[in-house]
Amino acid sequence: MPYVTGRKAHLIIPVGLEKQVARSPIEITRQLHEPMESLNRVPGMYLFTAGEIVTEIEALGMLANVKAYQIAAGGIGGAEGSVRLICRGSRKAVRQALNVAEQIYGEPPFAGPEERPAN
Repeated sequence: MPYVTGRKAHLIIPVGLEKQVARSPIEITRQLHEPMESLNRVPGMYLFTAGEIVTEIEALGMLANVKAYQIAAGGIGGAEGSVRLICRGSRKAVRQALNVAEQIYGEPPFAGPEERPAN
């Protein structure tokens, strides 16, 4: 962060919609910094206050010129952590959005089980 703020760089923060929570991130961060007892390791959270958040919705808008809307999240049978989107736009733009999605569909996880830190 010192490099970003010191050089006045434009920070893009990629955030998947499956990470969405229904509470204020400010309140969550505050509570995580309070002393607490826990049965396991509690992850920390750093709240970025500058930068541009880009979710799948914004990415599809940039890459395919569509308006995307989230209609569902989660699932079973391999759909855990997934999101369902509806795309609106010209036929050509919607086909481009489908093409973008097909290019990344089935991509391996960013960090597989062998790369994740143990609790």
